[in-house]
Amino acid sequence: MSLMDWKGLPDTSTPLNPNNLENDGAYLKEIIDGIVESGSNNNGTYIKFSNGTLICTKQVTKVFTEAEQWGALYDVIIPGGNWAYPFISVPIVSGVLVESSGFVEGFRNVTSNGVEQAIVARPTNISASAPWGPVLDIVAIGRWK
Repeated sequence: MSLMDWKGLPDTSTPLNPNNLENDGAYLKEIIDGIVESGSNNNGTYIKFSNGTLICTKQVTKVFTEAEQWGALYDVIIPGGNWAYPFISVPIVSGVLVESSGFVEGFRNVTSNGVEQAIVARPTNISASAPWGPVLDIVAIGRWK
């Protein structure tokens, strides 16, 4: 069974596990064998690797009816929350808005346990009659040991 389609892209319909990787998948097998634990809870998902790396993801949605103008942009604050698994130190954090007209400016109060807020900007204002409900995907990478 090949993990690549004719364009050389991964076949996303085939679950990755060490038993279905071909010889040319040695690197992927090494990564998968390095997963110590993975799971999910109300705070998102996590993957713990044997080398101590921890990756946490979470998705946050909030509907806004007002924004604060900052120059030509309009800012809103999206509440963050706890990570699905705690880090031993402050992780590197990145985020992206899914299918939305805006962008993530940054994060406030990132800790080993979570992130307090994401600051998001958009080019047009919002109001009670024209609400905005962005979906924010957050990824944090750090250490669990």
